[in-house]
Amino acid sequence: IDLFDDCAQNLKNNVANPPPVRFNFEAQTACPEIA
Repeated sequence: IDLFDDCAQNLKNNVANPPPVRFNFEAQTACPEIA
């Protein structure tokens, strides 16, 4: 799994579907430069 690409895609999807707080924390931890 490519965490960088996965987080980038998930963060784009978040615009339409806000994720739970836990996902936000995990996304920021994996890709702080994006989050």
